[in-house]
Amino acid sequence: MAAALGVPGYWSLRLAYADWLDRQGRPEAVRRASSLAPDDARLRARLSDWSGAVARNPYDSASWIRLGLEAEAGGDQASAERYLIRAAQADRLFMPRWTLANYYFRSESWESFWQWARAAAEISPETPVALYELSAEATPDLGLIFDRVVSGQRRLIEGFLYWIQPRADLDMLRGVAWRAVDLAGPEQSAALVVCSSRILALGAPMDALRLWNRMIDRRLLPFQRLEPEAGVSLTNGDFRLPLKGETFNWASSPIGRWGGGGVRFEFDGNQPERCDLLAQNVPVAGGRRYSLRCRYQASGIARGAGPVWMAGDLGSSEPLAAGLRETSLEFTVGPASRVLRLGLVYQRVPGTTRIIGVLKLESVRLELLRQ
Repeated sequence: MAAALGVPGYWSLRLAYADWLDRQGRPEAVRRASSLAPDDARLRARLSDWSGAVARNPYDSASWIRLGLEAEAGGDQASAERYLIRAAQADRLFMPRWTLANYYFRSESWESFWQWARAAAEISPETPVALYELSAEATPDLGLIFDRVVSGQRRLIEGFLYWIQPRADLDMLRGVAWRAVDLAGPEQSAALVVCSSRILALGAPMDALRLWNRMIDRRLLPFQRLEPEAGVSLTNGDFRLPLKGETFNWASSPIGRWGGGGVRFEFDGNQPERCDLLAQNVPVAGGRRYSLRCRYQASGIARGAGPVWMAGDLGSSEPLAAGLRETSLEFTVGPASRVLRLGLVYQRVPGTTRIIGVLKLESVRLELLRQ
């Protein structure tokens, strides 16, 4: 037959037949396929001949891994470790490193575990959530996981920060965030902002502010530092930058439209009877008096029926009305420094219909008054 087909044709037909037998899935068919293609390490592995597979192809990492796992199951730890390391030498991709991390986790060899966990994270194609989960079984200290697995690998920071959000208490979250902020680049800024918002929500406003300012110092955010004791408490008061609702930036309602040096609200009479149009978390100094001034244009809004500025629970302005105007609000902060919610709020006045009109805010200023 070989003479009729020629040697290349004969071997092509033989290998094609072996592949067809392999796809039958029956043990006898696979054995027959292996005899037809004795150099095919994959077929030898299918027959559980892992030693033969690696003898013929020393770069067959899957077979080295199977040898290692079988040796471990049989109690031969020395051989198991040797085979798994050989797999990692043959194949420098994720799976051999991940397998070694799991092996050292099971054997409680912690230094080796952290070494291979980090090695696996270095080349993971995406956020290695399973690796972080395994690390969290090794230690509850998320800061240690960051230091041993993530630190120094900027591309991993974003995914790790999102992963710890529902798991970390306040102390752990601010510790990890403070480590991360000095290692991060612009691509990780959104995850750091989420951390600062979470820290604020957990009741540590000054820590949230510290992290926010550090992001600004490192040019991860395009804003001016906030220094409440020096009278700098408001972010993006000229609406020059988008209103993304970050920790200390404006958050706008869906009817707000940013652009052209301001933010525009169009009321069609279908808005809720009460809605927050615009809001910002503002750090203020304790015992000090502030003045808010807002320049705006409005049409179709009757006097006394428009939205008002509210400084948390410390006071509210007169309702905004039609025309080109400026409104103001003064308020005094209690003895302790705090973060208050500064907001533009619409609430239908009893006896009036919901407003139909347009409001454009041009600028907002918050000034610290002299004592």
